[in-house]
Amino acid sequence: MNFPTDSPLIFGFPIATLWGARIRVSPFYFALLLLLIGRFGGAVGVLAFLVLSVSTLLHEFGHVFAARLTGGDADDV
Repeated sequence: MNFPTDSPLIFGFPIATLWGARIRVSPFYFALLLLLIGRFGGAVGVLAFLVLSVSTLLHEFGHVFAARLTGGDADDV
């Protein structure tokens, strides 16, 4: 699928498909991991990254399910 150049997903790469929605991750997202590790240390930084990742994924799938319930479609997270 081709994305327009103004899409925030332009640099993202797919990592998985869940419930029919492709999950894409920006490479800049891993800069957050490095930032959190640098700020809080190894274990706490990784734990904070995982908590933020899971809560972000749940939030975005809320958008997917809401769109589908109202007749819309959502193919990318």
